[in-house]
Amino acid sequence: MIAATDEGVLPSMTIWLDPGKTTGYAYLTENYSFHSGESDFMALGTQLELTFSIHGSAAWVGWEDFLITPRTASMHGSEFALEAIGMTRYLAQKYECTILPAAPPSSRELGSLIKLKRLGWYTPGRGHANDASSHLLSYCLREHILPDDLLHKALSGDTGEHVAS
Repeated sequence: MIAATDEGVLPSMTIWLDPGKTTGYAYLTENYSFHSGESDFMALGTQLELTFSIHGSAAWVGWEDFLITPRTASMHGSEFALEAIGMTRYLAQKYECTILPAAPPSSRELGSLIKLKRLGWYTPGRGHANDASSHLLSYCLREHILPDDLLHKALSGDTGEHVAS
């Protein structure tokens, strides 16, 4: 299921993933409570199934896209990203969650590490978690679903950067 958002509306749970052998995840609740981390395949499946079973259609999930090209197909470990995406898609459909359009790696740039640090969403030494958090923040900025206080905190000190409409 893919559904468009109403501008300014955050679902019960929004989740973004950076899929791989170690998958980064970032969660944001409707009350703007944030959590991120990293999990292996089995732990991720258990975590997502529990979350999706609780939130059902009120949970939205997105992930960084993984495109199969001659280069990525020959990369050691590339199958892990596809497996994590497949499992996530299956569980999301099983629990009738909203699946957001996959995002290219470059789309997380709007949610830069400096913005994550300003919000307290940055986790030192957790690159995959930070990538998922950057995707989540980028999505929130593009969809205009951060409250003013978090928006100003994230963008404080930025010059010349704007949120895409």
